[in-house]
Amino acid sequence: MINPFTPRVSDIINYSKEEAIRLGNNYIGPEHLLLGILREGEGKAIEVLFNLQIDLKQLKIEIENRLPAFQESDAIDEKDVNFNDVASRILKLCILESKQMKCEAVDSEHILLAIMRQKNNKASQLLEEHEVTYDKVLEIVGDICTHIIAPNAAGVDKEGPVCADGKVCYASGTTQNLHACKQAGLMGMSIPYQYGGLNFSHVPYLMAADLVSAADAGFVKTGKYGQFSLPMVVHRALKCKPISAFLEARCLCVGFTALWGTPVIIRMEEKK
Repeated sequence: MINPFTPRVSDIINYSKEEAIRLGNNYIGPEHLLLGILREGEGKAIEVLFNLQIDLKQLKIEIENRLPAFQESDAIDEKDVNFNDVASRILKLCILESKQMKCEAVDSEHILLAIMRQKNNKASQLLEEHEVTYDKVLEIVGDICTHIIAPNAAGVDKEGPVCADGKVCYASGTTQNLHACKQAGLMGMSIPYQYGGLNFSHVPYLMAADLVSAADAGFVKTGKYGQFSLPMVVHRALKCKPISAFLEARCLCVGFTALWGTPVIIRMEEKK
């Protein structure tokens, strides 16, 4: 049977058991998996937490404080220390996350993502308290837009990019904008973890893009036009263009497309 885990994840699993034994816990929960990630200290999960300006040492202390206190009278047999139901579901979920992201194996970022999505556990609650969420990222974007991109907008339009020695040189304000986004760890929001991105869905990505375009006095969305009412899976299942076109035409006539059609055409206008 092929091992779905990378060597890093195998280490994290071993570390999580060692952390549970060290803390005198007779089970391995999501909190111990998170401690294992922190102890391993590398990989995309650590990069994501670092980019979101999380104090990893403080996070470790807070996790330990929320776990049951060690009692010297409690005798723990290492053989009896196993994953509890929640941690077992997280390990199964991280495999699914890896497959959905088309990764060859499960890595630390998939465990972190599974912990956050499982909810109802101390590890995910602690991450939310540290604002490791989409809202945190959008807050960072808004701050950059307010204090850097918007003040630079007029100068960027006036200076503009120039071509020198066969190279395109951005306006100084644009360079400053890009540097600020890079320093905040916002580059590649929708790009998968394995390629250096944050693996966010398109919703927060588009919200961030709207914030930036508004601050830069660039293009803003002024309209959208639904094109397809039926899910694409229906069109693919039919495998017949005339039938698909006929059904979509009927949906358009009765108004279904205007109500919940997929907006594949969006109108953008320059903000005045």
